[in-house]
Amino acid sequence: MTLGIGVIGPDPTGKTTHVSSFSRLSRDQDWMGLDGTLPKVRDLVALVYESERAPGLPGWVLALSADILQISGIPPHHLFPEGQTTWLKEVLEFHGATPYWVPDSAQGGTIGAG
Repeated sequence: MTLGIGVIGPDPTGKTTHVSSFSRLSRDQDWMGLDGTLPKVRDLVALVYESERAPGLPGWVLALSADILQISGIPPHHLFPEGQTTWLKEVLEFHGATPYWVPDSAQGGTIGAG
């Protein structure tokens, strides 16, 4: 079982303004942090979106640089549910990201500028 992660950050080579990468993270606590994409989240904001099919679990992650988020704003702070979602938060923080939990709006949660 995996969850998707997309990373859009500054190009370290300076050839373009931004670069992107996509991968899948394991949902297993012992393997979640072992993906080559994770070091690319350093200094980015990681939006952790709740799964539409499994409430309380992460569905996917979108890590963006702050300059991209200035256009739409950072979502309000929501507490991360315990378990798999908290493990993911800790992995993202270990790799230098600032994670935000984004509840599924279809289940009554809200997102917006904060």
